[in-house]
Amino acid sequence: MNRKISPDAIAAGVGLLVLAAVALLRVSAGSARASFPSTYDTGRNGYAALYEFLGRERIAVSRFEAPLGELPGRRVALVVAGDGALNAISGSPNALESLDAWVKSGNTLYLFGAMADRARRTLGVPALTASGAAESSATVACGITYASSGAIVEGDFSAGFRRGCTPERAALLRTRTFAPAVAIRRGRGTLVVIATPTVFDNWDLPRHDNARFAFALFAGAAAVAFDERPYGYAAGRTFWQVLAWPVRVAIGIAALALLLALIGANVPFAPPYSAPPPAGRDSGAYIASLAQLLLSAQAGREIARRLALHSEALLRTRSRNDERSGDLLHRARAIAALAQPAPSDVLAAGELFAAVRKDYE
Repeated sequence: MNRKISPDAIAAGVGLLVLAAVALLRVSAGSARASFPSTYDTGRNGYAALYEFLGRERIAVSRFEAPLGELPGRRVALVVAGDGALNAISGSPNALESLDAWVKSGNTLYLFGAMADRARRTLGVPALTASGAAESSATVACGITYASSGAIVEGDFSAGFRRGCTPERAALLRTRTFAPAVAIRRGRGTLVVIATPTVFDNWDLPRHDNARFAFALFAGAAAVAFDERPYGYAAGRTFWQVLAWPVRVAIGIAALALLLALIGANVPFAPPYSAPPPAGRDSGAYIASLAQLLLSAQAGREIARRLALHSEALLRTRSRNDERSGDLLHRARAIAALAQPAPSDVLAAGELFAAVRKDYE
């Protein structure tokens, strides 16, 4: 008898397939993750094991994340590891010259990996000699003084320098054709160059005598700082730290003034001011309003003429033939004859009409 598969079983099977796919994707993503010679990196090419090993051997280690203009002080050796790592941190003008002056002043610089021609010439590093086929091991050379002659160091050795030791340059490792690691005297300082960063990575450090070689190489330094800026770990000064203290004070005063202005504009400190109520209007206000209206209409000539003519008519009908009435009549006729009376003439016509009405109406 055929048995049907239940929907729950189908859903469970699909879920298991999805989980398996996710697990495979995570494994493949983890295996494909890039690894660099950084002391934070625990992958195949990282230097986390070297950092921990030196610290366990009581060698003071630290991470350098500042620009080249803030190089460590005396007795602190600097390590720049990785192919092209020196190029990544020397983009600013005169950075390589500053680094070379720092070495010449009595410091030690470790360079692990390939470098550009300009950096090589500035630091006085000889040109590399490439071999036909890469070698996977090298032996300790004359530049190492600890008693382990013939110790084997593993790595990817495809290029190196001329073998042998001189007062200015000593081979630290040697293969059958070249010296992949040398120590160069530079002024009062020392430049240690290894043509490949693979000697001390997490994969090769535990192999053969690599750890012993690392201890012999770094034991003479009071402290070792690993440059992490090529791999994105930069901790330069902030914009506020770069500013001079007078500029900081000025910015603080401006910010305080702005804060006070905002508080004063938004927080009331007294009751609102109420405008006084308008005073009661009398006949004077009506007269002033009417005068403004007539003035806007340019009716000055017509007003003056009508007032003068009305005053003349009153004087004619009710004249007492005295000297004052004759004078008022003369003034009325003069105002009526004006072609463009001024505001003062209009006022005079009004005063004349008031006087005539008072005495002759």
